[in-house]
Amino acid sequence: MLEPHAQSDNIIVAAHKTTKNFFILNSSSYISDRNSVYLKIYFLGAPGSLIYNFGASIVRSTGDTKRPLYILSFSGLVNVILNLVLVVGFHFDVAGVAIATIAAQYLSAVAVLWILFSKKQEYKLSLKELVLHKELVGKMVFPPMPFGGQLTLVSMLPIVLVSYRHGVKWGLTTGLCYGFVQMALGAGTVTAAFQPGYFGDGAMIGKALLMCLMDYVLAYTALGLGGCFRGRLRKGPALMWGSLVALGARYLAHIFSGYILFSGWAEWFFTDVMPGLGASVLSTFSGFGLAAVYSVVYNGLYMIPEIVITAVAAAFVSAIPQIKKYD
Repeated sequence: MLEPHAQSDNIIVAAHKTTKNFFILNSSSYISDRNSVYLKIYFLGAPGSLIYNFGASIVRSTGDTKRPLYILSFSGLVNVILNLVLVVGFHFDVAGVAIATIAAQYLSAVAVLWILFSKKQEYKLSLKELVLHKELVGKMVFPPMPFGGQLTLVSMLPIVLVSYRHGVKWGLTTGLCYGFVQMALGAGTVTAAFQPGYFGDGAMIGKALLMCLMDYVLAYTALGLGGCFRGRLRKGPALMWGSLVALGARYLAHIFSGYILFSGWAEWFFTDVMPGLGASVLSTFSGFGLAAVYSVVYNGLYMIPEIVITAVAAAFVSAIPQIKKYD
């Protein structure tokens, strides 16, 4: 089963490709215009469809396959009735068909949620236990970069806190372990690094191993510097300044990695990914200078917001009495 963020991505891509295909097929403006109207309205019902599909999957997993079928059948009947009312009665044309569809989708979503909220078993839905998955939210709002790296919404702060509470030595050790965990979770990127052409040209295996060292081992170990100011600053939250140093050190590790390993992609990046800024950069820099600017900009796109957001979060966290006592 696809994860929620994956399904939402597929829905958006499907809407875009379906509209595009009507132009590729050289459809008349009458068809393509109504197709566009239908899709714009229809995909407003995507959340309802997602809620029903996941909720119904939970209900079916318990062996109850009847009620999801009843819900689907009833919502389908409502869809047909609304089609007749909106299209024949109110002359809403294709918009009426789309409105009827999304009404049925949200009706099925409400029905399956009613089952999940009312059921007194282990899978009962509890609003108190609902949480946002920070990494998935980050992936939806800020997609991953082409060669790795992504804004992850304060995910580095726990490593900084370990260093702040237990000392830099434990922080560095935790960061090192976390680096290996990230390497395992990012197996797709790591595996791709050992494939020909990933770094443009040159020694493939040597560069792949160097990438693992710099972008994972050193970069995440550097987060253990977060406790370097504990007990040393009389004014200002030491945790905030420590997070700036820790994430700044991680940023530097990625900059050096990009400069050494990925400079071959600099021209492509400023031509295809950032053409506006790229025209100015390409006319000003070349060679090693272009590689340095590329690495600073590329890694800065996700690291600079991460540094700022984490520092702000650290400033608030440092006011918590259980944390403040370590100043």
